[in-house]
Amino acid sequence: MRRDWAPVRFLYRTGEQHVLPFLEGKGVTPAGLTFTGLALSALAGLSYLLSPVLAGFLALIAGLCDALDGLMARSLGSAGPQGAFLDSVLDRYGESFLLIGVWAYLSRFPSYATLGALSVWAALVGSFMVSYTRARGEGLAVSFQGGIFTREGRLILLIIGSLLDPLAPGLILLLTAAALAVGANLTAVHRFVRISRRLAGSEAKDLSVKVEPAPGRDKTA
Repeated sequence: MRRDWAPVRFLYRTGEQHVLPFLEGKGVTPAGLTFTGLALSALAGLSYLLSPVLAGFLALIAGLCDALDGLMARSLGSAGPQGAFLDSVLDRYGESFLLIGVWAYLSRFPSYATLGALSVWAALVGSFMVSYTRARGEGLAVSFQGGIFTREGRLILLIIGSLLDPLAPGLILLLTAAALAVGANLTAVHRFVRISRRLAGSEAKDLSVKVEPAPGRDKTA
């Protein structure tokens, strides 16, 4: 999510100035917020069997927990690789719970069941590939986090689709899942192309550099 957007800046500023002090005063930890977000995502997934609107509200709260845990870790000076790793892994589980819940909900509509299952499956693949391309790139010393359908963008779209679904039960969430499938996979491909180009550029630079032999060693060795 782009944090230079005015609404996003407002939300983060509100969280830092008002919500975080309250939570810290209650003894809440960043890890506690992370696991709370995961539990709420699982509960939201189950809630699709009862009400997409309820699921949407729970997913919204889970998303707020996910945003606040990083802010709290930085505020307390406890941000580090371990917390980032935990957050990243649990995010994948949380998103999976939500999408599986959407699949379970759409399976109740005979006319949407097959297309819904395919859309949810493609959305899951796309979401994992968005994360994997970034992680693999960073493992090769190339960082690229671009794309519209990052986790925050996907979550916002899913929340909106869930809250609006009663206007056309089943159809809106089907279209939401299809949009997630297309958007996530396009974002993954976009990252793949950009990272591949940067890697190719790095390799070209390495090949253009003449490596001098170490002093005292035979150049023909």
